[in-house]
Amino acid sequence: MKNGAPELKSLFQLISDRHVPSLPIYLNIQKRMFSKELTSAQIAINFFSLHKHKSYERARFIDLQDFFKKYLKFTADANGTATLLKTRLDKVYDYLKGSKIALKNRAMGVTVFFFLNSLIENDKEQNIKPFIKFLSEFWNRLRSQIEKGIDIEPRYRYLLEFQTYISQAAVEKYAIENGQKYLEDYFDYYLKSGGKIKGDK
Repeated sequence: MKNGAPELKSLFQLISDRHVPSLPIYLNIQKRMFSKELTSAQIAINFFSLHKHKSYERARFIDLQDFFKKYLKFTADANGTATLLKTRLDKVYDYLKGSKIALKNRAMGVTVFFFLNSLIENDKEQNIKPFIKFLSEFWNRLRSQIEKGIDIEPRYRYLLEFQTYISQAAVEKYAIENGQKYLEDYFDYYLKSGGKIKGDK
């Protein structure tokens, strides 16, 4: 990035160097080349889009490039969004710290951040600790069933669709939207059923 863009450089460096490592560290996301930078960029583009357009954004490389070009110079409004993002990352970081959830998936890390962000945004922080407990059980169930391949238990086949959204089409707008809807649906069922994952007997 150019030297004339201190605001964006500061934002990108902040989420890349301090906060986004909380996702690999506390969610055990695999360390691949530029994984940290891509995660931070996907969080930034979608956080800005949510606050400006009330919707998620496609996050392919060309979209990320356009995003960072657009914000080479911050307006007062963009600076406010950046400050809010820093604050929100701090909060999510604190909630996830010590959770020991082994997601090992960058797209899932982004999905989890925005789900927690939504709970905070909608004054539902009391649900965050139950959600983290749910997330650990849900991820273990998803991983164990996916590993079975064609022998996946029929009662858990709905998990295959969720798996698609966090793997094959992870950067698409609809994948992020649907990932949020699936987590909301699963978590609601978990709360109403007394701690069961959909498909559990």
